[in-house]
Amino acid sequence: MVIAWAVLVVALIVLAWSVVSYRSVAVELAARPEQEYHVAGLDKSAEVGRHATWGVTPWRMRRLRRRLDEAAVKIAAFEAEERRRRNRQS
Repeated sequence: MVIAWAVLVVALIVLAWSVVSYRSVAVELAARPEQEYHVAGLDKSAEVGRHATWGVTPWRMRRLRRRLDEAAVKIAAFEAEERRRRNRQS
Protein backbone atom coordinates (compact mmCIF):
# COMPACT_ATOMS: atom_id res chain seq x y z
CA MET A 1 0.00 0.00 0.00
CA VAL A 2 2.86 2.38 0.81
CA ILE A 3 4.44 1.69 -2.58
CA ALA A 4 1.20 2.56 -4.37
CA TRP A 5 1.01 5.88 -2.52
CA ALA A 6 4.67 6.60 -3.28
CA VAL A 7 4.11 5.94 -6.98
CA LEU A 8 1.04 8.18 -6.95
CA VAL A 9 2.94 11.00 -5.25
CA VAL A 10 5.83 10.75 -7.73
CA ALA A 11 3.39 10.78 -10.66
CA LEU A 12 1.66 13.87 -9.27
CA ILE A 13 4.99 15.64 -8.78
CA VAL A 14 6.02 14.94 -12.38
CA LEU A 15 2.62 16.09 -13.63
CA ALA A 16 2.80 19.29 -11.57
CA TRP A 17 6.34 20.01 -12.79
CA SER A 18 5.20 19.47 -16.37
CA VAL A 19 2.28 21.86 -16.05
CA VAL A 20 4.32 24.55 -14.31
CA SER A 21 7.26 24.45 -16.71
CA TYR A 22 5.48 23.91 -20.03
CA ARG A 23 5.15 27.59 -20.85
CA SER A 24 8.82 28.36 -20.33
CA VAL A 25 9.75 25.32 -22.40
CA ALA A 26 7.44 26.40 -25.22
CA VAL A 27 8.98 29.88 -25.17
CA GLU A 28 12.48 28.39 -25.26
CA LEU A 29 11.57 26.14 -28.18
CA ALA A 30 9.89 28.98 -30.08
CA ALA A 31 13.04 31.10 -29.73
CA ARG A 32 15.23 28.54 -31.50
CA PRO A 33 15.84 29.13 -35.22
CA GLU A 34 13.67 27.36 -37.78
CA GLN A 35 16.83 26.07 -39.47
CA GLU A 36 17.71 23.92 -36.43
CA TYR A 37 14.36 22.17 -36.65
CA HIS A 38 14.82 21.51 -40.37
CA VAL A 39 18.28 20.03 -39.86
CA ALA A 40 16.99 17.91 -36.95
CA GLY A 41 14.09 16.70 -39.11
CA LEU A 42 11.42 18.23 -36.89
CA ASP A 43 8.43 20.47 -37.47
CA LYS A 44 8.84 23.59 -35.33
CA SER A 45 5.17 24.48 -35.06
CA ALA A 46 4.22 20.92 -34.13
CA GLU A 47 6.89 20.65 -31.43
CA VAL A 48 6.17 24.06 -29.91
CA GLY A 49 2.43 23.42 -30.06
CA ARG A 50 2.78 20.00 -28.46
CA HIS A 51 4.75 21.40 -25.55
CA ALA A 52 2.47 24.42 -25.16
CA THR A 53 -0.63 22.20 -25.07
CA TRP A 54 0.40 19.06 -23.21
CA GLY A 55 3.36 20.17 -21.15
CA VAL A 56 6.65 18.35 -21.26
CA THR A 57 8.12 15.24 -19.80
CA PRO A 58 11.76 15.34 -18.72
CA TRP A 59 12.93 12.55 -21.03
CA ARG A 60 11.19 14.01 -24.09
CA MET A 61 12.60 17.49 -23.53
CA ARG A 62 16.11 16.15 -22.98
CA ARG A 63 15.95 14.24 -26.28
CA LEU A 64 14.51 17.22 -28.15
CA ARG A 65 17.15 19.62 -26.79
CA ARG A 66 19.89 17.15 -27.70
CA ARG A 67 18.60 16.86 -31.29
CA LEU A 68 18.35 20.63 -31.64
CA ASP A 69 21.81 21.16 -30.13
CA GLU A 70 23.29 18.60 -32.53
CA ALA A 71 21.57 20.40 -35.40
CA ALA A 72 23.05 23.71 -34.23
CA VAL A 73 26.53 22.15 -34.22
CA LYS A 74 26.00 20.82 -37.76
CA ILE A 75 24.82 24.24 -38.95
CA ALA A 76 27.80 25.98 -37.36
CA ALA A 77 30.22 23.49 -38.95
CA PHE A 78 28.59 23.93 -42.35
CA GLU A 79 28.71 27.73 -42.11
CA ALA A 80 32.35 27.64 -41.00
CA GLU A 81 33.21 25.42 -43.96
CA GLU A 82 31.37 27.78 -46.32
CA ARG A 83 33.29 30.78 -44.93
CA ARG A 84 36.56 28.90 -45.30
CA ARG A 85 35.75 28.08 -48.94
CA ARG A 86 34.74 31.65 -49.72
CA ASN A 87 37.92 33.00 -48.15
CA ARG A 88 40.03 30.54 -50.12
CA GLN A 89 38.36 31.53 -53.41
CA SER A 90 38.89 35.26 -52.77
